Amino acid sequence: MLMGSLLRGRRSWEGKLQGPTRCGPVVHADTTAGAVHEATRTDAILGTLDQHGLSAAEHLADADYVSADLLVSGVDRYGVGLVGPPRGT
Repeated sequence: MLMGSLLRGRRSWEGKLQGPTRCGPVVHADTTAGAVHEATRTDAILGTLDQHGLSAAEHLADADYVSADLLVSGVDRYGVGLVGPPRGT
């Protein structure tokens, strides 16, 4: 952690500056053509993680990735509970 002040012109800043110290492992990257919306990839992502034995009990997702069908199919097909706000919220 770095403590001190940063001067830029007439503005000053005093406080703490801390960069990231660690990150979790990246277990999967999904690459598609530019015209493919990422919200359509949730099922494929869950399937790929399952094929590689990387399924979690819960998969946290943003609003566009969660639909009623995926909430049910995630558990039925992959044993994964999809957690996140439903589309349109």
